[in-house]
Amino acid sequence: MENNNIKLTNRELDIAYLLMEGNSNEQAANKLFLGEGTIKNYISDIYNKLDIHNREQAREYLRILLMV
Repeated sequence: MENNNIKLTNRELDIAYLLMEGNSNEQAANKLFLGEGTIKNYISDIYNKLDIHNREQAREYLRILLMV
């Protein structure tokens, strides 16, 4: 996905949607069959791409970006 020159991988998109739904890192990890540390790494990557540093700002920005 690319929007506003922000490129998210398919896995980052999976995690972004779970993040927007309010899932915890543990819940996202269980749903995607990944380790919690892996989810944290993906979320850090998403934050860096969005130039955002907290979960609530990321949720709001992603909702706008993904038009959900």
